[in-house]
Amino acid sequence: MQMSHLRKTVLLFLGLYVQFLALSPAAGEQTFKADEWITECSADASDCSITVPFWQTQGDRGGSFALVVMLQTANLGIVGQPAPIKAVLRVDKNPPIECRQERYCVFPSAQAITAINQLRVGS
Repeated sequence: MQMSHLRKTVLLFLGLYVQFLALSPAAGEQTFKADEWITECSADASDCSITVPFWQTQGDRGGSFALVVMLQTANLGIVGQPAPIKAVLRVDKNPPIECRQERYCVFPSAQAITAINQLRVGS
């Protein structure tokens, strides 16, 4: 999978979550942006998250979504509008992971840790 395709996929998963974030960071919070990727950390960097927004504009239904990675807890999820009921994430040529939940699609812990590790070394 090409990096641009991976980036678009990840962006698709994180788009909506950005809408749920507060517009201004809390006091002492650090925020970093690269393209559409957003990293937010507490002042002491003990708690960080990465958010990647993405949008669906094809077909008769549009949507806005976000892939959210909580680094300290190794949680990985997708939120969006309309609320996702299923999501599939593939990092490079690794096997895909899937979640199926109402409203917030949170990947199982073992799969989330594997995907986060794959993102660390992704091309």
